[in-house]
Amino acid sequence: MDWGPEQNARDLAVRLLNLGTDYVDCAEVAGSLGWSAWRFNPDIAYLVSARIVSSHEYMGGREFWPPAVSLGD
Repeated sequence: MDWGPEQNARDLAVRLLNLGTDYVDCAEVAGSLGWSAWRFNPDIAYLVSARIVSSHEYMGGREFWPPAVSLGD
């Protein structure tokens, strides 16, 4: 792999903050970064475990993505 999870988590956090919204769809954010679920999931899991973002699950979708996250409570 030519990427590192620590840098990806920072890049992802910056992307989420720059969106200027409270809720985002993970597949859309990953797509905008050009990342697959394989690359995206560990990074969003890190941000969720650090309580930087919170995850909200819902039904639907074709691939395994953490469905949506919010920035704060």
